[in-house]
Amino acid sequence: MEFSQIVSEYLAYLVITGHTAVNAKTALTLFTAFLEEVQLSYIYVRVTHAEHFQERLLASGSYAKATVLNIVGCLFSFYDYLLKRHLVTSNPFAVAYRPKRPKALPRNILTKEQTQTLLTALTAFNADDTVNGRRMRYKAHLISELMYASGLRRGEVCRLKLEDVDTERATLRVKDTKSNKERTAFLNDYCRQILSLYLSKVRPYIVTERQNKEFLFGSLTNVGSWFNEFLLQTTKSLELPGVTAHSFRHSFGVHLLANGCDIRFIKEMLGHSSLHTTQIYTRVDKHDLSRIIDECHPRTTVQTP
Repeated sequence: MEFSQIVSEYLAYLVITGHTAVNAKTALTLFTAFLEEVQLSYIYVRVTHAEHFQERLLASGSYAKATVLNIVGCLFSFYDYLLKRHLVTSNPFAVAYRPKRPKALPRNILTKEQTQTLLTALTAFNADDTVNGRRMRYKAHLISELMYASGLRRGEVCRLKLEDVDTERATLRVKDTKSNKERTAFLNDYCRQILSLYLSKVRPYIVTERQNKEFLFGSLTNVGSWFNEFLLQTTKSLELPGVTAHSFRHSFGVHLLANGCDIRFIKEMLGHSSLHTTQIYTRVDKHDLSRIIDECHPRTTVQTP
């Protein structure tokens, strides 16, 4: 069977099964050109060929490392498809060496001032006309403060149970969603106060009878199902960069580091297993560099003649 026909059938298969075919088409176009250049049939591609193809893309300077990894990932899926159709005997991209994906901070991390603007706006939970609307706004206010105070992941917030909260010590017992280990998270005093108020007086009006009262917010999915959309709508109305729940975790790390917190402490608070992971927060923005040079350079205040 002609390789071009197989590619066409595979792209059609992706569409039929509800997957996007755009990235796969780009990857297969590049791979087809590579096979033609080295005069090799797709049937005889081995691990060395897969690694050679990857190295050529990296060396070309036309593609970022993350893009190359995405291309190789598409070809891994393609050869998995060929295996299932018994058109090849092995998947060369399954064991080919892949460089580590570069870690990068997500876009739209709010500054400390922007975060303050957002959190202040979220305290206006009584502005909604409906009971359900006020309930949702209050929960958004509380979850935002909790995530920004502790650096928890979205899933970790969802899994919090009543027994995990100690407002006297201002601590949370957290089950890490990545390592599955337990750690202790700490709250600032403001978050401790509003969480105490929630538990002592407000929670019966927030967690309904239909929800699981074992969990702090009544559900394993409530943060994921509506909170991100709520944040996007709110930041848009405030003319701020759009953020999601996970942005609070990154803001927690970035803002603590900017305020002089030792990166080793940030590592422990975020539950990172390696300091290398935490070092992502040491990357600075060009706007910060411009501000720092204006604030710190000794010649900034010298008057021009």
